[in-house]
Amino acid sequence: MVLVEIISSTILLVAFIDPFVSLATLLSIHQTQKIDIPKTVSMAIAVAGALMLLFILIGTSLLSFFNISLGAFKIGGGLVILILGIQNVLGLELSKHSEKSAIAVVIGTPLITGPGVATTLMLLKAKQGFIVALVSAALALAITWAFLMFGEKIEKLLGRQMLLVFSRIIGLFLTGFAAQLIVEGAKSFF
Repeated sequence: MVLVEIISSTILLVAFIDPFVSLATLLSIHQTQKIDIPKTVSMAIAVAGALMLLFILIGTSLLSFFNISLGAFKIGGGLVILILGIQNVLGLELSKHSEKSAIAVVIGTPLITGPGVATTLMLLKAKQGFIVALVSAALALAITWAFLMFGEKIEKLLGRQMLLVFSRIIGLFLTGFAAQLIVEGAKSFF
């Protein structure tokens, strides 16, 4: 049973991370600035992993400190995830970062560990426990790391347009998950 929870949680986190978007960003920056891809990817994963661990360990404590209920956080997180999903589906870019010194940080957050991942990790810990959240986060990071490290080969195999198509499909799933979060959060108030 725990294995099924870990697998489904990992898939959900990978959907939120959307490695296709991170890969498209990484390759686009690499074309103009010739960055060291292995070094940049490793640093981005380290930043993302540290943030994931922070949200798993003290995310709910932060909510308590700021007097935010889990229901309210579900609604707020659901709205943010909805915006991210719509952004993916429509191919909108709300912000653009290209400063060479901050590329790994930008890929680490908000692209890998953004609001959707933070919300999901806190909810996973609350619903399924610390171990499931931690193992799922580690697996999702490992999958993302491999995807980004072999990104140039993946792009040659699939093509840039297919990467964007996959990103749009993932965006549809995110909007559905966001709607579910908003409904669950609203139910907790009634």
